[in-house]
Amino acid sequence: MLPRALSSLLLCSTVAVGAGCVVHNPPVAAVTGLTSLAIVPPTTTITLDRSSYGLAGTVSLTATGMINGVSEDMTTRVQWASNLPGAAVSTGGVVKLGAPGTYTITVTNGTITVSASVVALEPPWPSSNPSK
Repeated sequence: MLPRALSSLLLCSTVAVGAGCVVHNPPVAAVTGLTSLAIVPPTTTITLDRSSYGLAGTVSLTATGMINGVSEDMTTRVQWASNLPGAAVSTGGVVKLGAPGTYTITVTNGTITVSASVVALEPPWPSSNPSK
């Protein structure tokens, strides 16, 4: 069995492309009988909101798994991570985004890892010529 810090590093290096990986919560205990994981939705696109604090957006993801042939909610029983630091993922699958980009959000339990894609688009700038 790998030490927790090393297993987090391996997870990041195997799923991240580019700037590295940000693990957002501690490793969790492996679930006996777990044969697969899925993230719902597997792909999503949002347009970030522009505020006085900068850009921001939120997406809620759910992790499901097959345990002994039965589909179960695994959202709080997996480790969540993103490949870029512009996203923070809670243990409940809520992804908070602060910058445009394509993010790979990964969940892991035991030796099973699966990823989803979240595309965050920059919002349009307000028009300087309002319609009459």
